[in-house]
Amino acid sequence: MPFGAAECGLAGAPVGVVLLGEAGEEVGDEGHHDLGSLELASCCNIIALTPLALRGVRYTPASAHDLLRRNLTRYGIGGLISPFLGIKRIDLLISQIPGLG
Repeated sequence: MPFGAAECGLAGAPVGVVLLGEAGEEVGDEGHHDLGSLELASCCNIIALTPLALRGVRYTPASAHDLLRRNLTRYGIGGLISPFLGIKRIDLLISQIPGLG
């Protein structure tokens, strides 16, 4: 059975709920065990990062010009270009997945 909200203790369900069939075998989608572990990891990341999100970030009003200058000083020209390259790389990887691309 793929992991979901029940394994993380969300939605009022106990942690680790497993459905069993007549002969005691686990009932679920047999072909997607790797997706279940990915969902569990995602769920745990959300729980771990919630306090950080609630704390927020410090906001200082500044113009777009000032923000660009500060970020270029801090991260260089690579900080301006690398996010676009990373997004393109993710796009190329997703396009290789059958049924999604």
